[in-house]
Amino acid sequence: MFLETLRAATDWLKDGSKGVQALAALLPRDPGEAAPIALKLITDETRDARLAIGTLPAEDQLPCFVGSLRPRGGSEPDLDLGSLGVPIVHGTVATFWQYAEKYDAEIVPARGEDRIIADGYRFLRAACKAFALLTRSQDGARLRLASQILGVEGFRLAPWFKREDTTLLIGGLEVVFSAHDHWAPT
Repeated sequence: MFLETLRAATDWLKDGSKGVQALAALLPRDPGEAAPIALKLITDETRDARLAIGTLPAEDQLPCFVGSLRPRGGSEPDLDLGSLGVPIVHGTVATFWQYAEKYDAEIVPARGEDRIIADGYRFLRAACKAFALLTRSQDGARLRLASQILGVEGFRLAPWFKREDTTLLIGGLEVVFSAHDHWAPT
């Protein structure tokens, strides 16, 4: 249920018409504010092992939007037998999405810290809108293997931080999905 939820969410964010890139371009901007630059990579830790150990993609893949699973306190997923006697696991899946862009005032003075953060917030907001669309989708995008995303339980922004060792500015968004899985180990 966890892997499938993260992958289904990532696939949705990559969608050319309903994903994070498309929606970020449609968000209203202040007069004179430039459109956000294009993301070079949208992925998750199940598809890129570097992310699973806390390393962000290479510089030539920035700015990027990447997702990972996060441990979450609370109860264990519930297991019950569905109407057809098929085991169903119900639970929540906590994910964390990061927007990362390299900041170097000497190399790219026009893309200063304020501009990078503004673009980052635009992509984080677009992700919220994309996930809201995903939970209302009727086209099967919420399904992956035997798992289904049922809804979003909440969003929470994480504080921005600058990684001095790599000159990266990183913003984050925690998204908690409710999901169920029609397969359970016996």
